[in-house]
Amino acid sequence: MKPIQLLDAQVANQIAAGEVVERPASVIKELVENALDAGATFIQVEVDQGGRFLRVVDNGFGIPAESVGLAFQRFATSKLQSFEDIWSINTMGFRGEALPSIASVARVEILTRTADQDIAKRLVIQGGEIIENSSAGGPVGTSLTIRDLFYNTPARLKFLSSETTELGYIQQLMQAFALGLPEIGFKFVKKGKTVIQTSGQQSLSSVVRQILGKDLADSLYTVSHETPAGLVQGVLSYPDCVRRDRNYQFLFVNRRWVKVPGITKLVDDLYADLVPKKNFPVAILQLELPAGNVDVNVHPNKKEVKFKHFSQIFQLTREGIQNSLSRYNFERSASLGPPVVDSGAAEPTPLTVPTVSTAASAMNPVKASAGNAFDDDDEIPPFAMPLPVVQPSVQEPAAPVYASPLAPAPVPVQPAGPSWAPELPTRPPQVLELPDLKITPPPAPVEAGAPLEPVSALGQACDYTYIVAHYGNGLALLDQHVAEERYLYEELLEQAKILSQPLLLSVVIEIDEIERGLLEENRKAFERAGFEWEEEGPGSIAIRAIPHCLRFAETEATFKEVLLELRESGVAKVYLESFNRLCKTIACHSAIRAGDPLTLEQMQKIVQNWSKTRNPYTCPHGRPILLKFSKLELNKRFLRTW
Repeated sequence: MKPIQLLDAQVANQIAAGEVVERPASVIKELVENALDAGATFIQVEVDQGGRFLRVVDNGFGIPAESVGLAFQRFATSKLQSFEDIWSINTMGFRGEALPSIASVARVEILTRTADQDIAKRLVIQGGEIIENSSAGGPVGTSLTIRDLFYNTPARLKFLSSETTELGYIQQLMQAFALGLPEIGFKFVKKGKTVIQTSGQQSLSSVVRQILGKDLADSLYTVSHETPAGLVQGVLSYPDCVRRDRNYQFLFVNRRWVKVPGITKLVDDLYADLVPKKNFPVAILQLELPAGNVDVNVHPNKKEVKFKHFSQIFQLTREGIQNSLSRYNFERSASLGPPVVDSGAAEPTPLTVPTVSTAASAMNPVKASAGNAFDDDDEIPPFAMPLPVVQPSVQEPAAPVYASPLAPAPVPVQPAGPSWAPELPTRPPQVLELPDLKITPPPAPVEAGAPLEPVSALGQACDYTYIVAHYGNGLALLDQHVAEERYLYEELLEQAKILSQPLLLSVVIEIDEIERGLLEENRKAFERAGFEWEEEGPGSIAIRAIPHCLRFAETEATFKEVLLELRESGVAKVYLESFNRLCKTIACHSAIRAGDPLTLEQMQKIVQNWSKTRNPYTCPHGRPILLKFSKLELNKRFLRTW
């Protein structure tokens, strides 16, 4: 074992920089926050070369000439003097780590001047060492230029994404700054082209209109609610204007852009009954709280915060959104007029058989984490969401999506369609006295590795969700969706190139710069999976072809879901993993759904295909497929002794 020794200061700085400087966007975040703390009212950001050239210019107070060198020493700061000051911190930064961390892994040039100085101070720092120290002309404020980021840490450089993706992260960051601080002027120049420019004297709605577009801005309503716990204000989108990702959800706490999973889930829950599954509202929310109730000293990147009384913050946010949503529901109901009830007998609606391209299918729910970084034992009270008034209607159950008129009918485990049988007389329920029974535990899913027994389909149960089947000498329930999903997934994985089906009408999908970069990095995986697309404009693409097994109606959901997974997982540059995720998502969206009525022939085909798979026990996402009931277990439940 090697002896313990102190690390060289330069090595220590490079290691510490890994917590603060993750990618070029991290550098921009730290420098813009420093500019805000310096009282800047206008900040210009320039980026190029995939983030290897960065420049931040502000009109703040500047740094006194005698303190410029000190600013690049670790833990040198003007923002606090003691640890207790953290609980009343009102600045974006406070540790004094950003500048020395950046300077240790890049070539940095700073030009800064205060109002009481006639000339600016200029320093050039490389790898943490000052190599030039001079005076120069310059305006009041600070200009920082970063070149060759990670030039001396090549291992870190390898982990960066493509140029488009890295610049996309910076653009999203600048969008957040502009939306969270409409009183500050921002100019974002990407590769010589101005992408974002705000004046600093605008309302939030006008900044939203300028950055996110007029159509979206016209679909937002305001939120403003204050309690002793604090103030929540901002805008959210109407339930009929949602997205398939959370890219337009921004939460600010005391002007700081942060991630709070508990608040994110709250927004999802409040909209759960108002929007389709896997759709998310636009949300730009600003929480203004007493500084002593927020702990920003959680992580060096300051993206996470802790709350002293999270239940109060939760209640504040919930009430604010609920009140605004209730007003929206009331206004919408009033605009539609009172419900009209037809006292006469309704004429029967003719039954129509949907085609594959028009059949509606439900999406799988998104599993969201309710966790949050806070130390608070207070319970979060349950809440009731006022729902819009919906006129009840009677609909005919849909016929099987791909049923043939000549196909044999399934075994009638439950009705497969509307029943015209006369209503039978009923009698009052009777109370039967039964002897005490020994309760046996419910059957468990079949474990992986257990050999499959002969299976043959009998029918469907539970609203056409499960296939009832003979299994050995007993019975089994198969989840029809995940059984077919497992088969499709393994079939797709084995294909060198998944067959494409050209679309008569292209599907136009909105994407941001990060998603555009992910598409470039994973183009081979998407093309192997059967997708083809073309650029439609600066913020969208047109999908021209999709995998042959994918339903047309699932095109956008499938595409966006894969992009979201790649974005959150960090495996975008791993080709096989990207293709694997594509196959999982395509199989999930292509498989039959729970609720689809099937003929006995279709059930048997699903069962046969599933039984041939390499892993017939779970779906690609880990859900169990088979639940078996042995004859012995059934006999016990029916108290049979022979």
